[in-house]
Amino acid sequence: MVGIKKGNQVQICSYYPPELAEQLKSLSEKTRVPLATYLREAAEDLLKKYEDMPPAGSAKNSKSRK
Repeated sequence: MVGIKKGNQVQICSYYPPELAEQLKSLSEKTRVPLATYLREAAEDLLKKYEDMPPAGSAKNSKSRK
C-alpha cells in the first residue's frame, strides 16, 4: 500500500527480518548514507531485473495445455 506523499516521494512501510535490518542499519552508519537511499537503490535494481518479465497470465508466462 502506498502511503504519505512528501515532495516527489511517497512513503512505503515494510517489515524486515531483524538480522537484515541490523545489517542495513550498520552499513548506513558506516557509510553515512541514509538507509532509505539503500532501500530505494535495491528496489530500483529489482525492478530493472524483472523489467522484461511478461505480465502474469500473458501467453509468454502461461504454460500451454495439451
